[in-house]
Amino acid sequence: MKSSESLAWQMLHGARIDRAPVASWRHFYQSEWDADALAKALVDFQADYEWDLIKLNYRATFYAEAWGLKAQPGPNDHCKGPNPVPPFRSADNLPDLLEPPELPSSFYQQLAVLQLVRERFPGLPLISTCFNAISVLADLFDGDDLVREAFVTQPNWIHRSLEVINRTLIRFSQQAVRLGADGIFFATTEWAETPTISWPVFLEFVLPYDREFLQKVKAPWNIFHVCGGKNYLPSLLKLDVAGFSWDPTLPGNLTLREAAEKTDRILIGGLSRQTLEEATPVEVRNQAEQVLQEISPHRLILAPGCTARPTVPPANLHALREAVWR
Repeated sequence: MKSSESLAWQMLHGARIDRAPVASWRHFYQSEWDADALAKALVDFQADYEWDLIKLNYRATFYAEAWGLKAQPGPNDHCKGPNPVPPFRSADNLPDLLEPPELPSSFYQQLAVLQLVRERFPGLPLISTCFNAISVLADLFDGDDLVREAFVTQPNWIHRSLEVINRTLIRFSQQAVRLGADGIFFATTEWAETPTISWPVFLEFVLPYDREFLQKVKAPWNIFHVCGGKNYLPSLLKLDVAGFSWDPTLPGNLTLREAAEKTDRILIGGLSRQTLEEATPVEVRNQAEQVLQEISPHRLILAPGCTARPTVPPANLHALREAVWR
């Protein structure tokens, strides 16, 4: 096993390391509809860039497909498919949301991807992905305003639906860990930022289910990811996870240095998605090097603040990778 393959594990175990680990991840919008094709795309992506950990990016719609979301593949791996069609037009649809007795086929497809990638890279941290319950529920509605309205008009049905979804997500992620995942990249999508949800509503309808998930899905590499700007990360740093992922370059968010002063957990991020996509390789390398000077390499996994867009030039991804070696 090469030293770079065990670097992130060394960090997790508290060892002194020579450089920060580095990672990036992206979607493959057509391949992600077939387990073999997505596994091959992920394996090839890892072989090209030799990231220090692998975050499995499943198709973003697969969770909600279990409850009626209609989605289609992209025309290729770089372009999304048509907008998904949600099944709910109002909170009146909430009684239709039932817990499947077995994991849906879309869930098993992702587990097949996990096993195939695990076989190919046995020495690297392999992180499965799971959206939180409110993110999945919101995808079932025809617009976030309907969700916010239901918080007020149908709170009991919202809680009941979140319980159903959360139990299913927990079952899926527990199975992912049994099949070889070293942790879960637990993503709040936009449902942990002030433009989308108020703090009192977050405390009632989001955080209890997130805590339950993290209590029941135990793994060494659990990562809590918060999307967007003006997010609630400062109030979430006590969660029991190995690390936190967010974009410290967005307005209203903690910087890496501020986060490092508030928690002893691993910090994942540092590079903005815009820089990674639009800058030159030299500019990417310069920003990465600035990040590496801001925080100890023993606490940081250098990465974009969220999923890298498929349009990111390969030269920029190589520049991100090479920055940690200089």
